[in-house]
Amino acid sequence: MKKKINIQNDDGVIELRGSFQDAALYLNKEPIQYTWFAEIGSTWRFHIAKGLPPGTIKENLENQERVKKGILTEEDFYAIVDYYKQFLARGEYEFGYYKLHKHHDWINIPKNDEFKHFDYYGGCPDLIPTQNNIKESWVEFYIEQIKEGTKPAIIILQNEESCLNFILDGHHKFLAYRKANAEPHALIITKLNKSNLSVTEALDLAKKMNCNNEKYINSIKEEKEMELYTMRLDLNKTYQEIEM
Repeated sequence: MKKKINIQNDDGVIELRGSFQDAALYLNKEPIQYTWFAEIGSTWRFHIAKGLPPGTIKENLENQERVKKGILTEEDFYAIVDYYKQFLARGEYEFGYYKLHKHHDWINIPKNDEFKHFDYYGGCPDLIPTQNNIKESWVEFYIEQIKEGTKPAIIILQNEESCLNFILDGHHKFLAYRKANAEPHALIITKLNKSNLSVTEALDLAKKMNCNNEKYINSIKEEKEMELYTMRLDLNKTYQEIEM
């Protein structure tokens, strides 16, 4: 199930910029994560990050119950879309409901308020958490729900055709799916407006996020100038769209 929305919202606290090669996630106009792919014989992913502060997306009880039990009806789908669109900055988005793969993993990010930069093999579309405050009791709760047949919904934000997928909500649900060896169900929010970052903008992002690692700075320059990375993610071919 899918729906395209043009959001004319100047109060949205979450903004995603970039394309399929790189992605910059902003909170209240300040960058909190910047990640990009590089080709160095194999695909490598570079990342500068800090966590999304707890409570950025404030849950209400009705929406919380919907995502816990999964998206079962069109009414659920549209209600969840209406809820999450209020947090997004101005732009065109597509909301789609998909079944992901069992083998997805996620990358590690630093403690909430500490910036960190790191790199690793990144040829597969591992998910990017935006917080790391995990409570095992919540994970165990969702594992039991999944074993009983419930399909709780994860909320993911990405740029069109990009393998750089941020978890906005559902970190405990994702871990539960993985531990239960089950296919996660996810509402994927795709930013459709292309907003390629220039070399200058990318370097400015690194500076704002306190990254002065020469290896990273050189990688940004090389990748942005040469545009070597070509791998793109087609949601319709990669994941199974879930119909109501």
